[in-house]
Amino acid sequence: MHLREQAEALVDAWMHSPAHRDNMLSCRFVNLGCPAQLALLLRNVPVVFAVQVFYVPE
Repeated sequence: MHLREQAEALVDAWMHSPAHRDNMLSCRFVNLGCPAQLALLLRNVPVVFAVQVFYVPE
């Protein structure tokens, strides 16, 4: 799977998670960071770990 396909699959998974979807579509948040890290599991199986960080400036 290419990087673009992985990113699309990740966003699709987040959109199918009610809590992630609510945050992603909320007008409350104005800044978003999405760091990701590729890791190799046992037997060199690649997996991507990613998080969403939402920020509301004061």
